[in-house]
Amino acid sequence: MCSRTRASRSPTGPSPLWAGRSRPVPRRSTSPAAGRPPHWWTCTRTSRSTRAHIAVPVPRKSRRTACRTRPMTMNSSVSRGRCRTSAKRSGAASAWCVTPEDEKRRKRTVDQDADGIAAEVLYPTVGLFLLEHVNRGYAQTVLSVYNRWLADAISGKQDRYIGCGASSAPSSESAVSTIIACREMGLSGVVLPLHPGEGVYSAATYDRLWSAAVDSGTPLTFHALPSSNPAATGAAHGIGLSAPWDAQNLLTDLVFGRVLERHPDLRVVFAEFDAGWVPYLLQRLDHYFLRHRRWLAMDTGVRRLPSEYVAESVYFTLQDDDLAVTHAAAGLNLLWGSDFPHAESTWPHSHGVVERLGRNLSEDDARSIFGGSVLDLYGVRA
Repeated sequence: MCSRTRASRSPTGPSPLWAGRSRPVPRRSTSPAAGRPPHWWTCTRTSRSTRAHIAVPVPRKSRRTACRTRPMTMNSSVSRGRCRTSAKRSGAASAWCVTPEDEKRRKRTVDQDADGIAAEVLYPTVGLFLLEHVNRGYAQTVLSVYNRWLADAISGKQDRYIGCGASSAPSSESAVSTIIACREMGLSGVVLPLHPGEGVYSAATYDRLWSAAVDSGTPLTFHALPSSNPAATGAAHGIGLSAPWDAQNLLTDLVFGRVLERHPDLRVVFAEFDAGWVPYLLQRLDHYFLRHRRWLAMDTGVRRLPSEYVAESVYFTLQDDDLAVTHAAAGLNLLWGSDFPHAESTWPHSHGVVERLGRNLSEDDARSIFGGSVLDLYGVRA
């Protein structure tokens, strides 16, 4: 994401979005919306074979934002009963009353409409814990079933649900097969474990994996998990506080292991680690590259600043991370998500969170973070 020039801001802004009285944002305005980001991005239709980025405004009464979140599974509970809109307001939902699974999707759609969400990137929930299962082959067998179920569940509904399959990466060849299979089934991305089943991701044996992702236009996601880092001890172990350590280690390996140098068109997402830590890490990586790369042997094939590779190829998701959005104009690729329907989700108050996070953003940066980059990254036609 390129750095944007901030325009002057009007000292007064419209009424809150929940009030439903805010003025529509001009489609080609060169100044930020007064007091809020432009919540006018949605994806309305898509095709498995045609993947292009188009944006359209949503009428004021159905203002929505594209985001990333997780899917329900066949046997999981679904958030329900606190919706602020009826099924009538959700046009697609009213036609999905055929099977119990259709009813779950209908209720999910109503919940998401109430929260102003136009589209979701779907990641597994329980399946995340299979990614680094001790038996990677067994885990891949189970995840392959999940991938087929997900593809069937969202078939014909990719305007609302952007599905990501999953691979436990028991080997590079297995991960490549999963990417190809997921794309053939109509899924838009693939989630990989933080640690592959064999070796490290910067090893040359994984070049075929990165090439398969590039050739098929498939973004690859690394999702936060309870840390397996042996340094995560005491209170930091197992409760998610140590998750960024794994992300920092992997991101450093992708940069100095020359993965991003060898595959400049690769697109990688770090999901649910938040992003306030990213500017500091990039500052440190740039510092070591400029001052210490010779004697630390860090310059073998790395031709540019680490921050430049990351700005071109890597995306980071956030939910309620004020620190991250303050660096949006510095070149970070940020994707907002609600984490629905989990306990830490911003549902049903996502409008307020998005409004607060976007208050000091330029219109271009807000549009990118709260929908535009998601549509572009996953090739969704809106």
